[in-house]
Amino acid sequence: LINAAPFSGSFLLLPLVGHITRLASMKACLAALILSVLMCFTMTCYFFRIPDDLRRRGKEGWWGTPDAEFNWCEPDYEFVAWIAEPINTISNLPMLILPAIFMVLHDVTFETIVLSVLIIMIGLGSMLFHGSLRYSMQLLDELPMLWFALACTGSLLRRLRGIESAMSIVLVGAGLTVVTLFTVQHSFIHEVARGLMSATFSGCLIVMAWGFTALVDKITYDLPEKQRRMAGAVKQMHLIAFFSFVFAVMCWLVDNYFCAALWQLPGGIPYPHLHTWWHLFVTVSLYLMLVCLQADDEKTFELQFRLGFFPVVLSA
Repeated sequence: LINAAPFSGSFLLLPLVGHITRLASMKACLAALILSVLMCFTMTCYFFRIPDDLRRRGKEGWWGTPDAEFNWCEPDYEFVAWIAEPINTISNLPMLILPAIFMVLHDVTFETIVLSVLIIMIGLGSMLFHGSLRYSMQLLDELPMLWFALACTGSLLRRLRGIESAMSIVLVGAGLTVVTLFTVQHSFIHEVARGLMSATFSGCLIVMAWGFTALVDKITYDLPEKQRRMAGAVKQMHLIAFFSFVFAVMCWLVDNYFCAALWQLPGGIPYPHLHTWWHLFVTVSLYLMLVCLQADDEKTFELQFRLGFFPVVLSA
């Protein structure tokens, strides 16, 4: 058990903390602005104009003829006959493991249990999607992402503004889920529902960028005097979570828009599998988001590491 103050030598990106923390304290509006710009690109790529490389016809395999909206840059059925994209599939395993570890290591509330389970569902859905490239499995990836974004947004609005939005979240999530599941792919109503789902998800991510930044400021402001040493650690953890997410989205975009170029890098450099890095870095970010929520629940806490690797919030 290693004390996390100062916050160093730990979670994947922590060697960069010394450089990151030279930045001025992240402001909530700046975080939201950065995510707004990224979401313009991601919504265009995901819904309005899918790159031609992602629309190519997939190779028929064990799961049948691919009918998902996207065929990612990794070649289909290259290594094994029963997994369409094995590397993209396997890279989701941390998304199953880290939320489970979070629930084991913390005195979790119902809310953080729900969020953790939704992350696990995202990981499972993504594995099925990449493993099969079937549209039904794609929805098993996308719908838990929508529910997680809605639930996380509702949690932040309640913590920061006292807004109770559970009923609205259920109505929006259930409405989009029912319409998406019970209409035919490519039908007008189905496409409208997918567009609304993409817009809702993007809007929630922007609110989350603002909300987690504001929440960290609230956590550090509310710390009692004897806990002030934790303030720097929490802010550094938030910066790592934020920039991990930004980097993950950039990996996703580059892999989607420059697939052909990434397979023809100079000097014999191999294809970098940026979609895999999207999975890994977004998992780091999601785990640290859960830790931030746990810190807010505890109010007074010690931030420590288990195995020198996993940030853990312990009640002080």
